[in-house]
Amino acid sequence: MAVPGLGLVACVFALLACGGDGPPEPEADSLGILVHDCPVAESAPESDSRAWEATLGWRDGQLVLFAAADGEVWAQGPSFSDEVVDMALDAAGARLWIVTEDDSGEGSELWSVRVRQPVGETSRPLDGQWVGDVFGAPRSRAWIDGRGRVLPIDGGVVFFEEGYGERWRFFSGDGGFARSVAAWRPASVWFRQEVIGTTVYALTHGSLPGLHKMRGRIEPPTLFDPVVEVLGVRPGSWPSSARLKPGAHGGMYLADIESERVVVARLGGEGDLRRAALPVAAARIEQLAVMAGPSSEAGLPWDRLALLLSEPPSVVVIEVRPGTEPSVLEHRWAHAPLASDPVVQDRFFGRFLIAGGDRLLAATRAGVQSFSLRHAAATLRLTRQIDFEGSALRGPVVAADGRDG
Repeated sequence: MAVPGLGLVACVFALLACGGDGPPEPEADSLGILVHDCPVAESAPESDSRAWEATLGWRDGQLVLFAAADGEVWAQGPSFSDEVVDMALDAAGARLWIVTEDDSGEGSELWSVRVRQPVGETSRPLDGQWVGDVFGAPRSRAWIDGRGRVLPIDGGVVFFEEGYGERWRFFSGDGGFARSVAAWRPASVWFRQEVIGTTVYALTHGSLPGLHKMRGRIEPPTLFDPVVEVLGVRPGSWPSSARLKPGAHGGMYLADIESERVVVARLGGEGDLRRAALPVAAARIEQLAVMAGPSSEAGLPWDRLALLLSEPPSVVVIEVRPGTEPSVLEHRWAHAPLASDPVVQDRFFGRFLIAGGDRLLAATRAGVQSFSLRHAAATLRLTRQIDFEGSALRGPVVAADGRDG
């Protein structure tokens, strides 16, 4: 029987069932994807709670580098005639991967742009100008029949495709690609670099009931068939806009909409489930970012979550940590409206929100807005920065130090 709330059933992270003789034998679904009943333990990727300085975004279809503090444009790059729906920097910060989509929404193109000089957090413009060209010329890498998103990893990039079916493809850095595999498009995505190869993780809303965490292993140029790990979670609403990310201090955070309100759950080991419901109205969650929160005077450290919401448009910052009592998720939060709607991501992930330190940038259809976060006693306060010049800027946006959200 499902537990009220997020609909989390008893098998959520039921690691005891995966102990002893190990996890049950996987079964194949109609796509040929392997399905496990229990998830595999994993370590959280490193998170960055620091503020950043340089941001990559868009102005009238042109790639720009702008100051995170005030929106001043520092450098300009190539322009694209088709709509830019996604972009991401590789780990070295030397190549920017860009996805454009045609007017019909049925065709996409994958591009790469060389970043010719460091544009990370330590970079500064010299008297308001950058020395030399920041960006190289765009290079077309692939045409895709359908929509897509991109994730740079060591040795290349993973392209998540929705066209004639849903697939993952791996393109090597030199332009070649491995075979594609049948896999659902991700609503959230992250990866972990291994000693050999990379493991990509994704929250998916597939054809099976509930929500699932999919993991696929890549040893360039080979992309192996992904495995689906059943979370035992049903969406709080449908169509679902649930998002999932690893916590900065372990566990996983699931954000969802239930009865038109925001609900956050922390999924820990050995069946540890803690949740918090917020009195914040929304119909969709477009993006979730997770980072380390402030240090704690006593007890467990805080994690900080940032949410980009739509219908109505707003941003929420939540600081959470496991409480001393079972099922309790201590939390404090702040909420601020947006002046315009963000881009709806459907069942894909997006990059229209950046959070770090006490700063948050949100890209909407009418510009980029900046917010500052302040602690007041035991509460949080989120304030819009009115001196930020972001009306001409658009998303997707990426911090130039390479952090993902």
